[in-house]
Amino acid sequence: MKVLVAEDDRISALFLTKSLEQLGYSVVTVEDGEAAWVALQDPEIRLVISDWMMPKIDGLELCRRLRERAGRRYVYFILLTAKTYKEDRLQALNVGADDFLSKPLDRAELSARLNVARRLLSMEEELYARTIELERVQRELEDRNSTLQLLATTDPLTGLKNRRYFMERLESFITFGMRRSMPISVVMIDVDHFKSYNDTFGHTAGDEILVRFGRALV
Repeated sequence: MKVLVAEDDRISALFLTKSLEQLGYSVVTVEDGEAAWVALQDPEIRLVISDWMMPKIDGLELCRRLRERAGRRYVYFILLTAKTYKEDRLQALNVGADDFLSKPLDRAELSARLNVARRLLSMEEELYARTIELERVQRELEDRNSTLQLLATTDPLTGLKNRRYFMERLESFITFGMRRSMPISVVMIDVDHFKSYNDTFGHTAGDEILVRFGRALV
């Protein structure tokens, strides 16, 4: 998993980077919120550890921007702070922070917080995969329904709409004509001498005549 560390204090940034790398994470480290926002355009970053107080864009604003971004995968956000007041933490939670790390940093606490983040992101990955699969199945069902609807209303030989389609649409055409005071016309066409042609040359030849006649109508 790729983790973004946004920390302007070099000692804390080095501690976090080394600790995360030892735990098997791929780490991107930046020194301010503006650089963090640029780095967050990388879709592989799924977890952020950000200092609250930073130059240019602070951690709270960075989190707010991240949560307002639409159409991207969920990114777990941990705020790194020495703030202990309830009001501050409630503000951060309301903005969209998932968790906190207290300064000075503790390696055991860091590992525990990361375990929580990994479990939640794993659940999100599973949910995302299921959502993608459901969307695929839904598209497949819609395609099959469209195919079935087409087969049910189309003559398989000529490709023209069949009697069922005609009966289904006739009522709506009549209603439309009455509402608009417009005439509705129905044309019946017969193929002269078709039976004798069919009897003389066979059904295959007769089918070919019907296919050509259907193409001429279209």
